[in-house]
Amino acid sequence: MKNPRVSPTNVWSKMVQIVQRVSREGGERLRERGLSAAQFEVLMQVYQKPGLVQQDLAERLGVTKGNVSQLLGKLEGDGLLARTAQGAAFALELTPTGRQLIDEMLPEYRSFVRSQFAQLSPEELEQFHLLLQKIG
Repeated sequence: MKNPRVSPTNVWSKMVQIVQRVSREGGERLRERGLSAAQFEVLMQVYQKPGLVQQDLAERLGVTKGNVSQLLGKLEGDGLLARTAQGAAFALELTPTGRQLIDEMLPEYRSFVRSQFAQLSPEELEQFHLLLQKIG
């Protein structure tokens, strides 16, 4: 028999609660380093793909080019990121200061993310990933 507590609405509500909790906990850690979650995500994207252009970054983040432009301006002003003209686009690179910050933060970041999934077996984690891909 189907569990009446497992409806799309209840699953959605649980997902929102989890995202809010993780965002709150993660956000506190980022604020200690002077970053917002959005700024950290931009730095991580550029860290993982140096030379990424602004338009591609906006698409990866699912936001407008204008939103990205504001974030980049702040990160550039803080000396964490540099934009270099590449034809009609701007290629993005972390500055040495930005790279050092991410290098310092990565162990704690990875540990935090792992802790959020510690209750899941490797098989459950794989299944969860497949389900997220299916609805995402």
